[in-house]
Amino acid sequence: MTKNVERKILSLSDIDLTDDRFKITEPVLTDSFKASVRDVGILQPPAVVRRGKRWVLVSGWKRILACRELSVMFVPVCVLDAPGDIPAFLWAVGENLAVRELSILEKAKVLARLRKFGLPAPEILEKMMPRLGIPSRKTYLELYLAIDRLSPEAKHMIIAKNLPIAVVQMLSGFSQRDLTTLLPILRPLGQNKQRDFLEDLSEIARLRKISPRRILGNPEIAAILSNERWPAVQKSERVRAVVKRIRHPRLSAWETEFGTALKKLGWPKDIGLEPRPFFEDDRMSVTFSFKNPDEFRRRVDRLHNLAADDQIRILWTHEKKPRTPRV
Repeated sequence: MTKNVERKILSLSDIDLTDDRFKITEPVLTDSFKASVRDVGILQPPAVVRRGKRWVLVSGWKRILACRELSVMFVPVCVLDAPGDIPAFLWAVGENLAVRELSILEKAKVLARLRKFGLPAPEILEKMMPRLGIPSRKTYLELYLAIDRLSPEAKHMIIAKNLPIAVVQMLSGFSQRDLTTLLPILRPLGQNKQRDFLEDLSEIARLRKISPRRILGNPEIAAILSNERWPAVQKSERVRAVVKRIRHPRLSAWETEFGTALKKLGWPKDIGLEPRPFFEDDRMSVTFSFKNPDEFRRRVDRLHNLAADDQIRILWTHEKKPRTPRV
């Protein structure tokens, strides 16, 4: 990393903001940040390097863009003595890591830029990935490079939903054509449902050797997506249920029967009843909350009445059916 730094005052017009080779993230300018720059100024000068006749920004995009919006003509900068792009980029990475942890997408961009700048893969594995908090294995390097290649729409959803690495990893395994069809369905769902949906879709595609896009072209799914009366979240939930049923037909049938049994019993909505995953044995879990002794007694009395009803046996009728192996 470069060590020679010179302080300088530059005209904002001399900084080439069209050259973003060192940019790690897309800055988000808030009114409070702009007010801080206006009232206090720039306390930590951005870093620049000379490239030809222009100055190129290494770090401090948010500060510089705030100055531009505030019509500031001259800005203090740190001029780096970095003839190569790798030392300058490592400066940008180090400055960011000194104050915060990078996001999944930012880590992916750092690794992709280092590869583009020509840093050898062994050096990335041994030196950079540990600094980013990523295991030093080639499979992880390939994963993050694949994440960087995701479409802007996929990246926007990753940011908006703050998706964990497990979900992002699954997304990176889909083609751009698949993602175009998949993202509108995926976006309204919560993280756990997104993960389950992607797992089911990927497994169906693997077993049937067809594309996820073709699976989502199923006539039943197409009818759901074309229904203008349902909001987006309801469409996504229905599509998720269809995909789950395709992957686990018996499990879906059991879940439907179980739901029907609960309705027949008049099971109260404020008392949860959960069977074991995949109905793997006869045990179930009851959960409920209460804020005072009276509420507690009412929940227990309701459970006591349900237990005394002979129809309670219908909750276990599906358990006599033959098991199906998990796919």
